[in-house]
Amino acid sequence: MDYDAYEIGLRAYNVRLSLSKKQSDVSEKLNISQSTYSRFESGKYDMPLSQVIKLCNYLGVSVSWLLGEQTLPQLTSSESLEIEKFTRYLIEKREK
Repeated sequence: MDYDAYEIGLRAYNVRLSLSKKQSDVSEKLNISQSTYSRFESGKYDMPLSQVIKLCNYLGVSVSWLLGEQTLPQLTSSESLEIEKFTRYLIEKREK
């Protein structure tokens, strides 16, 4: 499977915005500079797998979703994101 760095970065960007997080919040969590994270979101930087895993854990999405492997048929990216957000909500509710 071919991976599109721009699409991966766009997914991360959309999730980050939905969580009301700043790039600096994410970059601090990943222990990288804000400019490096910005380059990842714009598709200009390939993040190492260890950081991708940390990023996914922080954002509450699966690695396969972020990479575009796990999508639902006939749904837009934003619709898939809504499903991811709802899934996180259910998991958090279960943990209470």
